[in-house]
Amino acid sequence: MKRTYSLSQALFFVLIFISSCGDDKPNSTQLNHAPIIIDILASPDELQCGVRYGYYYSDTTQLSCMASDEDGDSLQYTWDCSEGHFRNANVGRTVLWEPPDHLTGTQTKYYSIRVFVSDGRLMDTASAIIKVVLVYLSFLLFRQLSPLPTVSL
Repeated sequence: MKRTYSLSQALFFVLIFISSCGDDKPNSTQLNHAPIIIDILASPDELQCGVRYGYYYSDTTQLSCMASDEDGDSLQYTWDCSEGHFRNANVGRTVLWEPPDHLTGTQTKYYSIRVFVSDGRLMDTASAIIKVVLVYLSFLLFRQLSPLPTVSL
């Protein structure tokens, strides 16, 4: 017994076959979600620098970025500042930042430190503001004076 198919049945089978032969790879742009920066922590968030006993000194702050990625992708952290410098490197979840060593003028300055968090395809960015207080201490302020000698007549 020979089976016969109508034209509509044959088209139906051909369409099903063609639709099942599609690319099984998901579109990575549609399924990927950007990382989200939750917070930037600075410890301490206020630094002192200046001249103490004739030498320049500066505090350092540790900056840590808390971020998440809905897809569970590994995250890369890159830090940027227009002034000052990073002690070891400007990459990683945690970095050390130091203000510039040429500060002059006003007693307080504010610096913006940016972090870029990427999952390799999408990115988020945020900034932290660090307060730097200029302090000038003189040796004479801390010198202990001996009592004046007394003269008896």
